[in-house]
This record gives sequence, structure tokens and C-alpha cells, in this order.
Amino acid sequence: QIVMDGSLNNELRLSGAIYLKNTVNKYWKQRTNKESKDILYCIPEAAKAIIRQNIIEGIIQTPLKINKQLCVCLDTIVRQDFPDKWTDIVPKCHAYLSSDNQETWLGTLMSLHQLSKKYKFKKSDERGPYITAMKDLLPLMYNRMIVVLPNQSE
Repeated sequence: QIVMDGSLNNELRLSGAIYLKNTVNKYWKQRTNKESKDILYCIPEAAKAIIRQNIIEGIIQTPLKINKQLCVCLDTIVRQDFPDKWTDIVPKCHAYLSSDNQETWLGTLMSLHQLSKKYKFKKSDERGPYITAMKDLLPLMYNRMIVVLPNQSE
């Protein structure tokens, strides 16, 4: 909430994003103590669901310094949860790319880049969910690039 609150100054929001990134990187995956075999702290599933539900919007709505931190979070989440625990990422990205609001496209493409990184070095037989997603998203991305290329504005 702090990260996405536009009324707060960007330094505070960036601090919140860095804290979130560090927390997600350390506590997203369930781990066990090697010696005692005890389960160590892990972010509760309810909190994970809230983060998954809002992270793409956060990447879209925040300034570049902040959304870069959120992209690192997204990378960790995608590597752990896609496609088994998080099936909503592809339809959500599709909805934002389908929108005529060009301001959502960059953040959506940054989010999809995190998804692509998961499958970058996978064998072709392990890329099934990614290939399925791209069959739906690539034609849409192509159409968006056709719209953006003639536009000379930033």
C-alpha cells in the first residue's frame, strides 16, 4: 500500500519497495532448517495472494526506480508460483495490453519480461505454459507495437 500510494514521497515509496523486494526474495519460498529440519518463516499464503493480486498494478503505476524493485519481486514470484499457484498473470497482462490506455503497456511488458526470464534457459519440453501464454500474447503485442511505432512521442 505504501509503494502504490502516490500521495507519499517517492523516497518513502522506494524504501517500501526495497523492503518488499528483500522480504519476497528471502521469505517467499518455504524453507527448512538444514540441521533441525524445522520449517522456517515463510510469507503466509493470504499475504502472497494479496501481493500477486497487486504487483502488476504496482509495476504499472509506480515510477521507474520503484517499479524496477517490484520487477525483482515479480521475478521471484513467477519463478516460484507460475503456472501452478498463479494462473492469473497471463489474463491480467492480456487485459492491460488489450486496453487502449498506452500508459499500462510498458509496465505490462516489464511484467511479461519477468515471465520470459523464467523460461529463458528451460528445455523446449519444459516451456509448455510459457508457449501457451505467448500464443495468446504475442499477436496482441505485435498489434500494440504497430500502434506505437508511428508515434514519435516519448
